[in-house]
Amino acid sequence: MALLLGGLLACFAASGCSLGSAGPACSSSANTYCMADHLGSDGSALLQAVISRHSVEKTPPVKLLGNLSGFGSPESVAYDAVHKVLFLSNTNGPPGGKNDGYISKMSWSKKSGKVEVVAKRWVTGFDAPMGIAVHGDYLYVADVSVLKVVHIPSGSIEKSYKGEGVVFNDVAVDRKGRVYAADFFGNRIFRLDGGSFGPWLSSPDLKTPNGLKVLGNRLLIAAWGPDTDTTTFQPAGPGGLLSVDLATKVIKPITGSSFAGSLDGVDNGPFMGYLVTEFFQGLLLYVDRHGEVTQLAQLEQTAADLAYVEDGKIAVVPVSAKGYVAIFSLRCDSSDPELFDLQDTSASAEDAEAAAELLDSERMEAELDKAMEEEGLKDEELEQEGRRS
Repeated sequence: MALLLGGLLACFAASGCSLGSAGPACSSSANTYCMADHLGSDGSALLQAVISRHSVEKTPPVKLLGNLSGFGSPESVAYDAVHKVLFLSNTNGPPGGKNDGYISKMSWSKKSGKVEVVAKRWVTGFDAPMGIAVHGDYLYVADVSVLKVVHIPSGSIEKSYKGEGVVFNDVAVDRKGRVYAADFFGNRIFRLDGGSFGPWLSSPDLKTPNGLKVLGNRLLIAAWGPDTDTTTFQPAGPGGLLSVDLATKVIKPITGSSFAGSLDGVDNGPFMGYLVTEFFQGLLLYVDRHGEVTQLAQLEQTAADLAYVEDGKIAVVPVSAKGYVAIFSLRCDSSDPELFDLQDTSASAEDAEAAAELLDSERMEAELDKAMEEEGLKDEELEQEGRRS
């Protein structure tokens, strides 16, 4: 506890934060993020939850590590945490066509963040594969109107599930192994559950569902925009980030009405937030848990379905029309002189008393109860989100 308390005090001192009866108040967004980054690596999910409630801004730092080119209309990236590899779908032509699409397999280095191609055409036998998701030994692929299941160890397509009158865009898997597929033009979500595949949710409030990600008891949806034209792909209005309760199917917006854009991909991001891509403007965006949107990077048009690798804190973003993926680091630089020293315990008695009050178990529980009430998450889900950074 002494080390943790000292580290907390040093974090606040170095990041322009102060402790008081109302909790911590901070003035530096980058250092606030990096403070939580270090606390998270120390396993302190509870502290992250409290800091998250009081911090003014929590925008992660971003640095382009490089681009990897030579792909055929790359669309979606998925990280396999078990096998420590990345998969990339390639439509190899226009979406929805019979293009001889394929899945690429890539490796990455945690130390350098470098991504390299292991097998460009790792699995073939697709028309125009779009969204992909990993669960256990299987890779689920949205291939136009068919959900295909790839056995990762053998690299072969084992099963296919046909949807009628649909164009599937992205897929996601919950922790029970149920697979969700977005019917782009139909404003529907299909679900594969125990071999049964069919519509699970239908609503115009889905605003042309594009990217999907399951997080705890919620399905996150990167919405393209309402009433999308089936020829031009132009929506009648802006999309945004949505959340669907998996138990009740209640749809709630995360981003506010001021957001203007068409979202393509979504993944969990650092510090209890989300990473999303805006397709037409070619943007990598960060959405905090309150729905505030911050631009992290400007790419080129057609920024597609990204993946965030928590282990290395890198984001891999395909740019479809240009045939490459961009790799970004969202890691705090330990050599940054502005970062704090977790071993530094120099603090005034007044600060120590305030920190002790903050760390009091009853107060911590109260803060967590508020956070869970706002997010609608269970204890383990809140801690899981806290550990992500």
